[in-house]
Amino acid sequence: MVGLALAFGTLSAITKGNGAGIRDAVGNVSAPWLIVPLGGAFYAARGRALIGAAFGITTTMAAILGFYAANAFVLDLGPHSTFADLGLALSPAVVLAPYGVVTGTIFGAIGAWSAARRPFAAVWIAAGLLSLEPLAWIVLFASRGMRLGDGFAQPTVWAGEAIVGLGLAAYTRWRARRTCGF
Repeated sequence: MVGLALAFGTLSAITKGNGAGIRDAVGNVSAPWLIVPLGGAFYAARGRALIGAAFGITTTMAAILGFYAANAFVLDLGPHSTFADLGLALSPAVVLAPYGVVTGTIFGAIGAWSAARRPFAAVWIAAGLLSLEPLAWIVLFASRGMRLGDGFAQPTVWAGEAIVGLGLAAYTRWRARRTCGF
C-alpha cells in the first residue's frame, strides 16, 4: 500500500506537469489525496483506528514524497544538479507535511473504522469526496469573488470529478443492493 501511495504521488506530479491548464487542474484535484489514506487503512488496519491513523500518515507522507521527488524531474527548476533539484523540489513537502499528518490521521482512522462497519462505507466516503470537492471549490471561489476558469479552477475537470464520484456512488449502490440487500 505504501508503494501504491508513492506511485500515486509520482503519477500526480507527472500528470500535473510544468504548465497551467487542464493538466494543472487535474494535478490539483484534492479528493484523491484523502482517498489514499482512507483506502490504504481500510485494507491494512481492518477496524483498528490507531493503526489506521498511523497507516494513513505513512501513506500520505509516501504520496507527498513521491509527488515532490518527481517534481525534481518534471519541473524546470533551472541549471542545477539533480541533488540540488531534489532539494528545491522537496522543500514544499516540508511545508505540506504537517497538513498531511492531519489528513492522513483523520482519513486513516476513518478508513480503518469503516472496514469494521459496512463493506461499502469507505467507497461511499470516497464517492462523497469526489462528488463534493467541486462544490466546495465553487463556494470558495464565489465567496472570494473569483471567476471559475481563473488559474487552476477548471470547471471541466471539476465536472469530470463530480461525474466520477456520482458514478462511483451509483455503482456502489448497485453493488450493495446486489450483495448485501441494502
